[in-house]
Amino acid sequence: MLHQPRRALVDVDGILWDFHSPIRRYLYEHFDAPNQLPTHWDWYKEVGLEDKQFGEAINAVHTSQACMPGAHPPLPGAQEMLLKLKQLGYETIIASHRRAVGADQLVKWLLEWELVPFAGVYCGMNKHFLIDAEQGVVIDDAPMTIIEGALLGCQVRTLAYPWNEVEKVGGGMYVGMYTRYPDLVELTGALK
Repeated sequence: MLHQPRRALVDVDGILWDFHSPIRRYLYEHFDAPNQLPTHWDWYKEVGLEDKQFGEAINAVHTSQACMPGAHPPLPGAQEMLLKLKQLGYETIIASHRRAVGADQLVKWLLEWELVPFAGVYCGMNKHFLIDAEQGVVIDDAPMTIIEGALLGCQVRTLAYPWNEVEKVGGGMYVGMYTRYPDLVELTGALK
């Protein structure tokens, strides 16, 4: 019988790198949107942006991440977190809500910053099918991915942002929320 490794699903934007600063800066410069940390997931609609405009801004920031070597470093401890997952026997899938055509750019960025090991990269809006029910780990900041992971019995870890507070997205489900990245990295090592 083949041994199937447990799967860790790890997000990029807001987890492996500070996506929020460049997207806020871009929206401020191009659309005069407030340059402040949003309070909820679809905050951009309140400042008059349409989904298409927000999507174009996200694509521009993702492109700059890959096309400007050295300009967008990962959060300190990101590589350490991936190594801890490997040491714990997890197969790590890097999963991002970016367009599928951005996968090569993402791989380029991951390799530039030596964010290894990872078993695969997925870019697309539906991460649900990648979640390893009951024995997997989900490390993400998107409310829907957090909820899906918790409902499937995964160990869920995230950085606490205003848009993903456990009271808002998790109800009675356990979600490990950390306000500091070093705590997220350290407690990733305490996974089962």
